[in-house]
Amino acid sequence: MAEPLVEIRNLAKHFPITKGIVRRRQVSEIRAVDGIDLTIHSGETLALVGESGCGKSTAGRLILGLLPPTDGAILHQGVDIAAMNPAQLRQMRSRFQMIFQDPFGSLNPRMTVRDLIAEPLKINGYGKAERLEKADALLEAVGLGSQHASRYPHEFSGGQRQRIGIARALALGPDLVVADEPVSALDVSVQAQVINLMQDLQQDLGLTYLFISHDLGIVHHIADRVAVMYLGRIVEVATKAALFASPAHPYTRALLDAIPVSRPDQRRPERALSGDLPDVASVVGGCRFAPRCPFATDRCRTEDPALRDLAAGHSVACHHAEALRADNSKPRI
Repeated sequence: MAEPLVEIRNLAKHFPITKGIVRRRQVSEIRAVDGIDLTIHSGETLALVGESGCGKSTAGRLILGLLPPTDGAILHQGVDIAAMNPAQLRQMRSRFQMIFQDPFGSLNPRMTVRDLIAEPLKINGYGKAERLEKADALLEAVGLGSQHASRYPHEFSGGQRQRIGIARALALGPDLVVADEPVSALDVSVQAQVINLMQDLQQDLGLTYLFISHDLGIVHHIADRVAVMYLGRIVEVATKAALFASPAHPYTRALLDAIPVSRPDQRRPERALSGDLPDVASVVGGCRFAPRCPFATDRCRTEDPALRDLAAGHSVACHHAEALRADNSKPRI
């Protein structure tokens, strides 16, 4: 396996809940990200998956330096991003870039496509001729071409806009690209085209992706490894093959069972989630998944399981991981 590019250690982001009109006082807090550990290897695609509200987008913004962490370290080639001063952080941001979920809202409608792609280069001191040449080359790389360079975002389809967003993210040659639900706003047929483009660019340019998604069907297509997140915690990390063949956390099993099957005769065991994602501010102790878990015991309700190695490259935060992994029926995609 390649060397670690980014190492995340005990990363946390807590948002205070305040009360009062004249004198505001903190009464509680939302632990959106609550002490996660992750390693992203150079050249790989690590998928971060979970339901909406689990904290995965917040984690992505913390890694990019868009939010200050409450605690923890974000090591980029051994240097802690979280400890950088503003000048150092500004310089580092050229190494980390983001592909946003909304391919229209993330693009300035008053700028041409060429100017949108060239803007990061301008900010970082590149000359005009070099900026324009690079922008046209990136348009070609994402399958649009320089003939589109003088147009505006509203003149493109959703898939084309996302290609423009990808080109913009790649302008500075980043070490890491955080893709936050990059295809969820697109039609299914267009999703496949954009995912294939991302994979081609990764192979050609040696890119590293943190791919944030709630869709495990897409994750199965693009990821090398998968980290499953629930209520601010990582509950399972494994290679794609191990996770889809032998999920060891009940939450992962339920997410896999929710993937639509291609044939009516392909049925999975009934392991669907019960209830909605609880309010993260109401979590007081024990396993966070216990209120929705069919395997929960008294130990689960009182003792929070730590993320531990179940096998080489496969870590799980569950008291019953061994038994659940042995009991798997192989999911079919």
